Amino acid sequence: MRSERATMRERFKQFSRELHEAKTLLLEFGRFAATRRARCGQGKPQTFKFLGVLFICCKTRRGVYQLQHKTRSDRMRTTLQDMKARLHPRMHDSIPK
Repeated sequence: MRSERATMRERFKQFSRELHEAKTLLLEFGRFAATRRARCGQGKPQTFKFLGVLFICCKTRRGVYQLQHKTRSDRMRTTLQDMKARLHPRMHDSIPK
């Protein structure tokens, strides 16, 4: 049986793309990931960051699967600190300026 990584590599070749081995991580994620991982004694499904968003597998209060996404706080904090540093010297400038 072929591995998921080999299957994914072939799929990417169809679109003239390659997988970067150091940056590629296969993890169990989705509706049934929590039950499968609990059965194996692995705990909660992992989260992952993609394009500035953190994706999380969770359940609603009724116990229904839900995919949550949050803005990455580390990038948001960096951006806000950068804006503050650029605006601080202009704090007492006149409005027309």
